[in-house]
Amino acid sequence: MSVKGLDHVGVVVADMTEARRFLSEALGLQLDREVDASAIGRRGVFYKCGAVEIELIEELDPAARDRVLGGAQAKIDHLALTVDSLADTMAVLQARGVSFSRGPVEIGGRQNAWTGEGTSGGVTYQLVQKP
Repeated sequence: MSVKGLDHVGVVVADMTEARRFLSEALGLQLDREVDASAIGRRGVFYKCGAVEIELIEELDPAARDRVLGGAQAKIDHLALTVDSLADTMAVLQARGVSFSRGPVEIGGRQNAWTGEGTSGGVTYQLVQKP
């Protein structure tokens, strides 16, 4: 198992248009890519912020959005870590008692899995294996 570094921070937002405007116009960040994650009920856009990216996430189901946000305008959803091998990392973590809430699933040409926050110190970590 090899964790290579922080890939991005995922933020669920209530208003994608306003969140995008803030990152691009107020902060001057550049849009890197848009990702169709409808396989997991989401749509994401990524902005470059130095060596790390900020992912704005739109929950496609309004009930899911309300559940995740709990009335807030935005909420940090996960920290994404780049790994050499998703399968190997998942196996090691599962042997150490970590469960996964989602994945493995391919999104945007990358393999991904998300830890269950109850077994990863209260934080959801997305593991990302790039091509």
